[in-house]
Amino acid sequence: MDRSSIIVPLLIFIGINVGLDAVVGIAVYTSKPNAPVMLWHFVFVGLLWGQFGLCCSLRLRFRAMRYYAYIGMLLIPITATWVLMPTIQDATNQMFVGIVILLAGFTTLYCLGPRSLANWLSSPGLENRYTLHQMLIAITLVAFACAIVMYVPILVAVMIALGVFVLALPSVIASNLLAKAIDVTSYSWVMFASLTICILLALIEPMSAPSFGMYIAQIVVLWLGGILLISLGLGSDRPEVVGLPDESSCELNDG
Repeated sequence: MDRSSIIVPLLIFIGINVGLDAVVGIAVYTSKPNAPVMLWHFVFVGLLWGQFGLCCSLRLRFRAMRYYAYIGMLLIPITATWVLMPTIQDATNQMFVGIVILLAGFTTLYCLGPRSLANWLSSPGLENRYTLHQMLIAITLVAFACAIVMYVPILVAVMIALGVFVLALPSVIASNLLAKAIDVTSYSWVMFASLTICILLALIEPMSAPSFGMYIAQIVVLWLGGILLISLGLGSDRPEVVGLPDESSCELNDG
């Protein structure tokens, strides 16, 4: 698919999401410092988490759009830090930034890791696939793991990893589905079932309704954005493995 046919609808969808983030972000930013965390905080986090998951889905689905996805995956944590940090006084600025980095790092790992690893292992010419780009990514992941081990106790790191997995579960499911999904109906049923479960749990436990607001906002963004990505089709520019020429081509050249 032509890249220009993808960019226009994506820009429209991004504009809508930026508008939503601005409205909810203003409500969060104008809240009183040291006040209890309100529903707006959870909705804002859910919106950003869903948008982060869509960036991961864009990276998996359209290789040609990977740099746009990386930009989004960088801007979303910055937005979360800029809006939420002044309104949450229970943590120092350094601690809050560290938490945001951990959330973004683990979410990226859960969303991109399984599908990327499966594609990498199933591709032919595995011995030729160690590129500079892949090695840089591997070094980044190793550095991220070392930072966690050095500054966070192992048990705490494990608990954070499990907690992020639970909180980002809609994004993880959506990213892995959207990597190859071609049927809007099947994807919508999964999102509808997830949304229904969250609404029912919020009705059963009214005290936990604000936290379920995060899931609901996350699922709605993933649902609408997923429909858009599916409607755009699948990326056709698969990476080619560059290896040694086969014998037949050599014979033709010699002839």
